[in-house]
Amino acid sequence: MCRVLACWDGRRGHVYRLAVAPEHRRRGVAQALLNAAHTRFDSLGAMLADAMVEDDNPQAYATYQACGYRLQPGRDRWIRTLP
Repeated sequence: MCRVLACWDGRRGHVYRLAVAPEHRRRGVAQALLNAAHTRFDSLGAMLADAMVEDDNPQAYATYQACGYRLQPGRDRWIRTLP
């Protein structure tokens, strides 16, 4: 399974999930999926993309860094569980 879950909010592109099956890793699949999302974001007028990356996933950190992402200082994500 290889997927990217991404959306555009009218201002920026958001990557919520990026999943590449272990047997397909290290072949450029993640980069291709992110490039496709970036192309779509660009076509919609987004000038910035962000990604939600779990703290305990160093492989994901490396993937996003290799694709030009950097940590945004001074931000934490706030969440609320809905009934």
